[in-house]
Amino acid sequence: MNLRGEAVVTPLSSWSTESWQVEKPEKREIPMEEVIAVDWLSKPVAALHRRPQVLLVNGDLIALSVESWDEEALSGTSPVSPDGPLRIPLEFVRGVILHPLADLNELALEMERIYSHPAGDDLVALANGDQVRGQMLRLENGSFLFDRDSTNVSLVRGQIRSLSLNPELSVTPPEITGGSTLISLTDGSCLTVSNWKRTADRLMGSWLGSLAIEIPIDAIAGFRPRGAEMQSLADLAPESYRFVPLLKSAAVELRRNRNTWGGPLSLGQRPRPEGLGVRSRSETTWRLGGEYKSFIATIGIDDAAGNQGSSVCRLIVDGTTVYTSPVLRGGEPPIQIPSTDVARAQRLQIIVDFGEEGDVLDLVDVCDAVLLK
Repeated sequence: MNLRGEAVVTPLSSWSTESWQVEKPEKREIPMEEVIAVDWLSKPVAALHRRPQVLLVNGDLIALSVESWDEEALSGTSPVSPDGPLRIPLEFVRGVILHPLADLNELALEMERIYSHPAGDDLVALANGDQVRGQMLRLENGSFLFDRDSTNVSLVRGQIRSLSLNPELSVTPPEITGGSTLISLTDGSCLTVSNWKRTADRLMGSWLGSLAIEIPIDAIAGFRPRGAEMQSLADLAPESYRFVPLLKSAAVELRRNRNTWGGPLSLGQRPRPEGLGVRSRSETTWRLGGEYKSFIATIGIDDAAGNQGSSVCRLIVDGTTVYTSPVLRGGEPPIQIPSTDVARAQRLQIIVDFGEEGDVLDLVDVCDAVLLK
């Protein structure tokens, strides 16, 4: 997708840190700074709920089966470390899902459990529904060893559904200067990479501040550069948010980089590492202060809704409706909002309205939502 919000399907002849070489509609070079998102549609992406995975403090997630765990780090096999196990310091880890899950709904429940886990201790969610609180010590002979009230407790790996780590011990990775790139992999992983360069068969860069990673080019399924002139809407705090359900129900919050169930954003069976999860009916307003030139986004019903859910989205700039979507339906391809002029605009509002089925499974995702300076 380019800066005009146009989705262009074309073969890529080559790409580098500076540009993309495309073949159609005519052979040309597109500067990297003019690209919002690239997806390799010919590469299938694994269903993430079917993979063990590690959830990171910065919102990244990586499909990884934990092979070792000590007091400093966990490690396991991953495409981003082709020459040996990937070792991740525990200070960057929020939690681990150890086994495949039934569907995206179960994945959302586990992710919500991990990211909402309060400070104080580590939490083990067992496959039978029980929970154990304490301090995770290490992985030893196929079992996880915990300190529970000064008593060591050993839990067989197969008993454990997920691990939520004490957020008090988390450390936010250093702020990235000069822009970053959101990279999606064919195994479902989504990583924020900076200072990258590529060779013929690998992309090398920094992850979580200073960890060096190498990603095989064949493993990359999506690429979203975020330069200094791009402001992710998900990273801009809204001025106001109002949820008005069709019938009396619990409030649904606006979710950053997750759907409203708490799971990963996913449209068209492709992971979307950046965006907002919203429900009908909701009104969200951002103060722009005249700082931006244009806005683009991709919208649709999250894959977690299956073939259900219907909704309509409206884009309002300084009180004037500038875009109304067709009815969004579960199971249908996402829709690109074309580039919208917001030069000198003070406020941007997104209204998510009821569709044909009221508010049933209206899991609307607003992805790749970017304000351009």
